[in-house]
Amino acid sequence: MTRMLSLPFPAPGSLARRLAASLILLRDAADGPEVLMVERTGSASYAAGKFVFPGGTVDAADAVFSGPEAALRVAAIRETYEECGLLLAEPAPVRSGPDQDFATLVQGAGCALATQSLAPFAHWITPPHLPKRFDTHFFLAPAPADQTAT
Repeated sequence: MTRMLSLPFPAPGSLARRLAASLILLRDAADGPEVLMVERTGSASYAAGKFVFPGGTVDAADAVFSGPEAALRVAAIRETYEECGLLLAEPAPVRSGPDQDFATLVQGAGCALATQSLAPFAHWITPPHLPKRFDTHFFLAPAPADQTAT
């Protein structure tokens, strides 16, 4: 049975904290461990031009899973897919195009998101003086070995 989870989604324009999730992808390399970061576009409304971990706001669609932590994990995986094309899923589906919708890809491929591979790492809330506020949960996970970030 699927049930909708009630999460705190603030009204547009509100200074309330937005629930968010970020994924810190790690892999072993010959020269030592590597961490994936992405550079935000210069026109972004938040942290323009900064290097960040992939992530973003939890969407209502992420909340169809039971429990708040599941929605956070789904959001971290979805945002990582949307921002750099990496998808933590089992079995890993074959992408049919760079602009393929996340939900369509996952449902069409019959795969399961690898939410269990995400380990909680940190929780950070942006300071009150900033114009946008986020209540962000960070997760660690191994980077998919057979995928390349785009």
